[in-house]
Amino acid sequence: MGAVKEYLDGIEPIEDNIGRLYQLFESIADEHYPIIWYTLNTPKLLRTRINIKDESFTNICEISYPPADKVGYGRVNVKGKPLFYSCSFAGHEGDDNIPPRIMTLEESSAFLRDKKASGIERSTCSVWYPVGEINLICLPFLTKFDRECSQVSEIRNGWYDAMRGGRVPKSARELVEYMSVEISKDFTTPQEYMKIAHFVNYLLYFNSKTQKADGIIYPSVPAQGSGFNVTLKTEVVDSRVKCTNVAECALIKKGEKSTLIILRESKEILDDGKIVYGEFRDEEFRILQGALLEGLTLIN
Repeated sequence: MGAVKEYLDGIEPIEDNIGRLYQLFESIADEHYPIIWYTLNTPKLLRTRINIKDESFTNICEISYPPADKVGYGRVNVKGKPLFYSCSFAGHEGDDNIPPRIMTLEESSAFLRDKKASGIERSTCSVWYPVGEINLICLPFLTKFDRECSQVSEIRNGWYDAMRGGRVPKSARELVEYMSVEISKDFTTPQEYMKIAHFVNYLLYFNSKTQKADGIIYPSVPAQGSGFNVTLKTEVVDSRVKCTNVAECALIKKGEKSTLIILRESKEILDDGKIVYGEFRDEEFRILQGALLEGLTLIN
């Protein structure tokens, strides 16, 4: 990379520099952006939210995207502008057979990612189905992941094949490749996602070539590419995505050894979004009680 990388590397992730980012984005003609389009073929989306202490979620609005006033920077969203984060698994459970619910939990649970932590954490996993075709943009996935599924490498290889023709302006290619690496970084603070978040915001809402996209797809960083994140615009979720099932779960963890159990599932979701749960599962509830008797603490 050249001038674009140097320019972006010189931008500190502080609010005063947002204007400099958009100056760069707008300096490249919309039609010159070499963005990949991806049609979602596997419609099932999973989303996990960590439970509030001593509470259960009772309405799907609580497990969907957050209200704008609660939104800080995320990997692909800017402050005050929520997106709907979910996981997709391309019709399989990952090349190393990690269950999808565990993979969604890796995205949302710092407790699971902490190799030394022990205890019991409750979470709520929900299943969502889009109605109709979902058209997404994606970056070329240039970062290699330890557990990446075949689709990640296929898209990466396709990008390099497409770039061999040299018809894409150098600045446009440099920008997209820079952001492709940026989206795969695991930063320690939300503010550090400022560059990639505003780039995605520009693509989804301002660039005439890409603003009609329903969202963006990219490999799961915590799951090391064995699944995908599908992040949708809120208006797409409101009009074309339906929650069909909710499961209240418990992660029982002793250091690096963990087990995820389903305590109960929804038996109905009413028209107003209210979740009607079924009874607690006897066997799983006994497992939870046994973990408590062994001295593990329920952290939420």
